[in-house]
Amino acid sequence: MAAIYISCRYSEASGKAQLLGDALRKRGANSTYLDPHARWDRQRDSGAVIRHLNDADLVVVLATKGYGRALRGRFGSKEELELMKKMEKHYMLIKCCEDLVEEGVKELEFRQPDAPEWLLGEPGEPQLPGGLVDLVEGRLAEAQGKTGDDGDEQEDDDDDDE
Repeated sequence: MAAIYISCRYSEASGKAQLLGDALRKRGANSTYLDPHARWDRQRDSGAVIRHLNDADLVVVLATKGYGRALRGRFGSKEELELMKKMEKHYMLIKCCEDLVEEGVKELEFRQPDAPEWLLGEPGEPQLPGGLVDLVEGRLAEAQGKTGDDGDEQEDDDDDDE
């Protein structure tokens, strides 16, 4: 089963992470995230983050203004982002604020200029933007098509004999 890790390290986006995760699971995807409202010591556990990243075919980054900021003495979103890049994980950025400020997240935005927005502070309960689940599923399909079981890029199997 495909695994999607929703990276949501700040509580202001946790409702969105839960809503997106629920919608993806209804469609058969194995999606997970670390709930920022749960015990903080468990959320800062690098082992849990590493396991989620390792198991994920796709990382969905719910980028708030503070995402990617270093936390003194803790394994925070900056370290998570660096590890995601080092592991060369496929990702999808979802902007939860208009202006991303941390360099690591700005780099993701540069590499994905068509990143959808799902801004914080919208009145009422969070609602999934139309088509967002389809976008995530499309990125997941791309991620699965680009890597084999060993993580190496696959060759195009078209028979283009010259």
